[in-house]
Amino acid sequence: MLSILDLYSKLPYINFYQYPPLIKASQQQMTNLEQILQLDKTLSDVFTIYLSIPFCQSHCNSCIFFKELLPKNVNKIDFLQDYLDYVFKQIEFFGRTQRFSKSICKAIYIGGGTPSLLDSKQVEQIVYNLRKNFRLADDVEITLEGNPSDFTKEYFKEIHSGGINRLSLGIQSFQNNTLQKIGSPHITENNLNALSWAMKENFYTVNCDLLYGIPGQTFSEWKYEIRKILSFSPQSITIYSYIIHDNSRTKKLIKKGILDSPISEEDKYKMYAWASKILKENDYIEQRKGNFHLKNHEQLYGLYSYIKMKESIGFGVGAYSFINENLFKIGNSSKEYKEKIKDGRVIIGDFQSIYSTRRNIMERYIFHNLSTYDLNRLEFKNRFKRDPINVFVDEFKLLEKNNFIKIQKENVLITEKGKKRLENIMYLFYDKHFNKFI
Repeated sequence: MLSILDLYSKLPYINFYQYPPLIKASQQQMTNLEQILQLDKTLSDVFTIYLSIPFCQSHCNSCIFFKELLPKNVNKIDFLQDYLDYVFKQIEFFGRTQRFSKSICKAIYIGGGTPSLLDSKQVEQIVYNLRKNFRLADDVEITLEGNPSDFTKEYFKEIHSGGINRLSLGIQSFQNNTLQKIGSPHITENNLNALSWAMKENFYTVNCDLLYGIPGQTFSEWKYEIRKILSFSPQSITIYSYIIHDNSRTKKLIKKGILDSPISEEDKYKMYAWASKILKENDYIEQRKGNFHLKNHEQLYGLYSYIKMKESIGFGVGAYSFINENLFKIGNSSKEYKEKIKDGRVIIGDFQSIYSTRRNIMERYIFHNLSTYDLNRLEFKNRFKRDPINVFVDEFKLLEKNNFIKIQKENVLITEKGKKRLENIMYLFYDKHFNKFI
């Protein structure tokens, strides 16, 4: 078990957001899903919504969120409207269920794919349909993410008045050579324009995504990215480590010698640590690893969906839901999705956490809270009726002995030494029976 914690030891890539692992469901398991979810029971708690716009106009070199290319030689708006009409049928069904008809939705995330492919009227339609079918909190957070090249001043104005109060811009980099390396569909000028227009429009929160650890990216280039983004003072900044997935275009370009070799995990951590220090010096607070925000601008979707692990409904292609402690996901084919909706199958669980146990749900909770560097023992106990220290005895003993964590009366804190090994620490709690699904 200790070898897992060796600094920068090679770990398998794990999508902790989709844990317990999702397995292709049988026809019988898909049929049984409605009963398992207990949609006829009242949910006495808040929940979140994720709505997927799965289409992209190009495929970035190492993106795990890609689902489908927008077909060529089609009317984009008509094509997207046809897709939305099916999504609205799903929304209407779940809005009528006993489980969600009286509960309060705290946050909505319109993700993808590339949601900014929608025109402003379609964004307004989405917000209207969600308001019509669900009870939204007075302070509900409604996020739209998108590609900077899709945005105009007028578009920002229209979606803001249509109900979007949080914008997430996929900036990635302010340097064209870096954008070219990752196969980005936009250029630096798009970033500067979109960010300038967004800040002037006065959305409650503007978030900007940046990537570090890109092959060939230097430390000085990364410092430039952070200083540049700080010159705009967006309310939220998210920095992601660039992951090179097997069989990705990035991996192939490295093998061919077109791209530089991957940056070491040690150098990646130095980039993260430096950025974290500078952002905190500029009054940004780290909500989860890499997610920074100014005071009163924490991401509610992340807070409720992950840290508090509330229920979440996913609508559309590739979206996953977490209902009644069951994780399930819609497949990545828009054609199959539409066929299922046509047949009246609006509860779609193409992939499900079939082998999930109560302990696995506890592990999911621990993953997401360790990413904040602070696991609240009291909140864990309030939810699961057990102290995490008494559930995962060996794991916490090992971490404390090696000074990776500090166990306090109410919290488990990740130490500075432990922060370097966060992914290793999370993997320590991963059920090794699931290794065959990685």
